[in-house]
Amino acid sequence: MDTHDVLKTITTITGLMVALSPCLQIRRMFVTGTSDDVSIGYFLLLIVGLCMWVIYGLSNDDVVLWTCNAVGAAVAITTVGVAIRLRRLAARATGEGPARPAS
Repeated sequence: MDTHDVLKTITTITGLMVALSPCLQIRRMFVTGTSDDVSIGYFLLLIVGLCMWVIYGLSNDDVVLWTCNAVGAAVAITTVGVAIRLRRLAARATGEGPARPAS
């Protein structure tokens, strides 16, 4: 195994660790039951950036680059989804959600 292969392996592992790091935020939201301390705007910007890296990696046939960023985008999208769901549940519980028609 030459230096390039070692670096590629280390980069892949590190990239996947970074891509999976929002899982810690998802875990925190489930533990606390709230997403009040999560910036959805931040994650939306992150998703845009990650998707651009996926496109760039695909255009250069760089499997490590696009794979790690695709995983990161998927985890960031999941984070936003969990945050929105928790906020909607909290709004319903406090009666702050959108008005529902009488049934």
